[in-house]
Amino acid sequence: MAPGETVTEPSAQLLSLPGRLQEHEGFCEVVAGLRAGAAATLDGAWGSACALAAAALGEHAPGPLVVVCPRVDDVDEVSDDLRLFAAQTPEIFPAWESMPGESRAQDGISGDRTRVLKLLQGP
Repeated sequence: MAPGETVTEPSAQLLSLPGRLQEHEGFCEVVAGLRAGAAATLDGAWGSACALAAAALGEHAPGPLVVVCPRVDDVDEVSDDLRLFAAQTPEIFPAWESMPGESRAQDGISGDRTRVLKLLQGP
């Protein structure tokens, strides 16, 4: 290490990545479109890049940002990655563990889903 050079902790480096992504060509257009109520698609994002893009977009969201995963098995991985790139802890809206019409007690899942919906509703 050169004299006068500072060492940045890995966690601080990861938290700075969303800002670096925002400097990428086309990102401002995506944010402007979302603010105008248009839909946006970020093609080619997979793995941790999805969470990184969500963290970057979350910095511009006027309210909660909802990330929808294509498979239930992806939720924990995306949530863990979001914790690396964002200063906030993501909330998980849990999936049902049974099919509609099946009679199983799901008080815990129902309670968690209600809690997250109330958070999304705001104060």
